Amino acid sequence: GFPGGLAAVSFPGGGLWLGAAGKRRPQRQMSPELEAYFASVTKTLVGAVVHQLIEEGRLSYGAAIGDLLPQREHIDPGITVEQLLGHTSGLYDYVTHGGGMDVDALLADPDRLFTPGEILTSFVGPPRQAPGISAEYSNTNSVALARIIEAVTGRSFHEEVRRRLLDPLQLTETYFPAWEEGSNNRVTGYLSDGTDGTRIEVPSVESFAGPSGGMISTVSDMARWSRLLFAGDVVSPMAAERLRAAESLDASGLEQFGVEFLGISQGAFINRVDGTTFIGHGGTFPHTQTAIAHSDVTDLSVAVVVNQNDVLPFVEGRLPTALLNVASAAAGTSTPR
Repeated sequence: GFPGGLAAVSFPGGGLWLGAAGKRRPQRQMSPELEAYFASVTKTLVGAVVHQLIEEGRLSYGAAIGDLLPQREHIDPGITVEQLLGHTSGLYDYVTHGGGMDVDALLADPDRLFTPGEILTSFVGPPRQAPGISAEYSNTNSVALARIIEAVTGRSFHEEVRRRLLDPLQLTETYFPAWEEGSNNRVTGYLSDGTDGTRIEVPSVESFAGPSGGMISTVSDMARWSRLLFAGDVVSPMAAERLRAAESLDASGLEQFGVEFLGISQGAFINRVDGTTFIGHGGTFPHTQTAIAHSDVTDLSVAVVVNQNDVLPFVEGRLPTALLNVASAAAGTSTPR
């Protein structure tokens, strides 16, 4: 089990169901309006901005990183935007490789703010493989895309996410805490040993996660975002197709949880659980796990949060499936079995 969870379901026509269970702290119950770090779900917003820039003709899928950014050690200048979006760049993962993110080192200088350019210059090791060979998930891809957004627009990636997505779509409970003010009404997350995880909620950790996972939101905003993105209201039909064109990716560890992983696209994952197929993205912050998911068949979207950090396959697989199926039954739609 886990201490607590939050969930939201977005229905066609704008209806929204919110739910909460368990505890945010030993003596306080969870409530649906609480904010949480949505971690790697952040990548879906960064990717959407990139797709929009391509639609505007300011960027292209085939553009090489070497033509857009200064050359950096360990980053092949021939890597394309398309390869960054689809995780086929071969780039070293600055969060998980080389022993993983050193949280203690980040906490030693808690007010430090990292930029995407600094991360690319100082925290990226030798590539895992040549570009274009196969898909291998890397947080560095999103950092590189963020830096490209900055180079093309002349604004920080988080300013561009706000200008293009958060403000016009009225996602008012979503923000980047390293650079923006929020309500601070957050879920209390717990590490796998049961200790309170709030000690890591500092600018150094939040900015280091940055475009790969430094966003805070609510399940309400993220269920709506899932619908807007995957139902095609944010990007062009061509980009929406790219969100569903999956590359194979080794995810054998999910099989024991009954999750059939169908692949990774240029901005999302495609999973199937007990016959229910959905597109979405999960996220892990050191003390919370989150996911968004959308069913093309039922036109339902969900967002979930669990305030513990070692249950990602459940959060990315069975929990969204259960919500989609229950909501489908309530709405009178059908999910193929």
